[in-house]
Amino acid sequence: MLLIESIYTKLLTHPKLELLSQKTLRERLILYLLQKSAGREDKRVKVPGRVQLAKELECNRSALTREIGLMKEKGLLTCGGDWMELDEEKLKEER
Repeated sequence: MLLIESIYTKLLTHPKLELLSQKTLRERLILYLLQKSAGREDKRVKVPGRVQLAKELECNRSALTREIGLMKEKGLLTCGGDWMELDEEKLKEER
């Protein structure tokens, strides 16, 4: 039992594993942005291009672009050329 708990704890402390364990692309993107902005005052996160970001999230680029568009429509996400910022208040309202 202790071994299982130890392995589980190690899995959760690895950000990439935690990221990829999320069920939906939206959850992955949100967690990615939260991980990148953790401990920073500025919640604006510098992100790679869509192709590279899709590789990091292990998803299809077109699906990522569609999800980003949906999140922008709902006001959950603001994007610039090389940055993204979550609106955490609207995010809490949606859940």
